[in-house]
Amino acid sequence: MKKTNSFKNIAILIPTYEPTQALTTLIDELNNDKYAEIVIVDDGSGNKYKDIFASSAKISTNVKLITHEQNHGKGDALKTGLKYIKENSPSIKSVITADSDGQHLPSDIKKIANELSENENTFVLGVRKFDKTTPFRSKIGNEISRKLFKFKYKKDIRDTQTGLRGIPTQIIPKLLEIQYDKYEFEMECLIKLVTEKFPIKQINIQTVYIDDNASSHFNPVVDSARIYFVFFKFLIIGGTSAIIDWVIFTILFFSSNNIFGSLLFARITSGAFNFYFNKFVVHKAIETKNIKKEIMQYAALSCGVLLTAYLTLRILHAHTNLPIIALKIMVDIMMIAVNFTAQRYIIFKKH
Repeated sequence: MKKTNSFKNIAILIPTYEPTQALTTLIDELNNDKYAEIVIVDDGSGNKYKDIFASSAKISTNVKLITHEQNHGKGDALKTGLKYIKENSPSIKSVITADSDGQHLPSDIKKIANELSENENTFVLGVRKFDKTTPFRSKIGNEISRKLFKFKYKKDIRDTQTGLRGIPTQIIPKLLEIQYDKYEFEMECLIKLVTEKFPIKQINIQTVYIDDNASSHFNPVVDSARIYFVFFKFLIIGGTSAIIDWVIFTILFFSSNNIFGSLLFARITSGAFNFYFNKFVVHKAIETKNIKKEIMQYAALSCGVLLTAYLTLRILHAHTNLPIIALKIMVDIMMIAVNFTAQRYIIFKKH
């Protein structure tokens, strides 16, 4: 791979909250490699840290400092920096995000830069090695999220929580659509890339943990819960909708012995609940200008699923000895994948 000492089309983005002097040291070392610019986002650190930011910003004229008055979260800091670079530096082709605490070595950041220089249309991940020297909270958190990600999205991302990432500027508008503002933003970025089928390359980097990773602001309980909820929110809403649907169907069927009528009324009621929470909670499609179109598409999807469920239920009921309630549950489980795929990539897709 071609090596270079100048990266005139690459910017470095460092989101940080309450940094140590490691930030100034990192900026000083990065300045030697002549990146187009280095953008620091102070995510509401406060007056106590002004001297550190001032000494970092004065290292070079190509160091830009953006300050949040209040702490918004790492995701929001990343989006602020990405938006700034996209709007103010049209010559930039790629952005490398790095942490400020010394865990990402300048040599590894340079490895990402060299890869981006060769492949401007590829998203690059700096992948850490997880072994017995890795702090337990970092190792177990990444292992769980890696397995969950592979299970759901059929893509093996070896380090889902790495902050060292090479981002082609062409994908930035898509990433800015993501509604999350804290650590889960980085997981949603990976989901967006995989679902958009954007090329991803994983590069091994050195694993550096300072004082057992004590300086990290990542809360292993709270922030991991936020990240993992990305995987489960659709199932939670779907499960609740299914319970509503099942209860109403059961009551109506044993009252009327009418399969279709019971299915129809149960689906309309649970569908209204499902539409609202999937739109605004699961898929974060907060815009309402296209809501009529979304409702029509959702209704069409529901009708298609309803008809499919009805025909399948009639066939199974006629040819098996299983109770109809058990068959109903089986059919609903079969429809989960169809519902999720259509909602995420057709109905509630962000443009």
